Amino acid sequence: MQATGIIKSSIIAVLLASLAFASMAYDKHRHQGERGSHPTRIDKLVRALDLTDEQQQQIKAIREASKQEMDALTNDKQQHHEEMQAIITADTFDQNAFIALHQDRADKRQQIALIHAKSMHDIYHLLEPAQQQKFKKMLAKRRSR
Repeated sequence: MQATGIIKSSIIAVLLASLAFASMAYDKHRHQGERGSHPTRIDKLVRALDLTDEQQQQIKAIREASKQEMDALTNDKQQHHEEMQAIITADTFDQNAFIALHQDRADKRQQIALIHAKSMHDIYHLLEPAQQQKFKKMLAKRRSR
């Protein structure tokens, strides 16, 4: 009698676990795809500036290139986390190791900001003069928020 209860409990646990994994997989797939009713900034830019197809393709290429550069700089997040944990959990605190690790992270953030600024500069210079004026107004409005 007890064996039957254990088997039933095991079956229910397996079913619940598979439902949970299926749900997580669905959510991950859904979030990787189209954003639905939440347009990205670039979508807003395309609509607001009435970009040509050629401009859209050029902007897409710029964004993809900058994303690859930024991803290369951020692919070591797990290693950084592990190094920080090692410093924190060590018997003695190594201030120099912390400073070096923190400085490395700050340098990477600065490089990412530089990549972003360069891509925005490149995008801006793809625009026609009227689009540039509208772009400036959009930036000013965004800064005032």
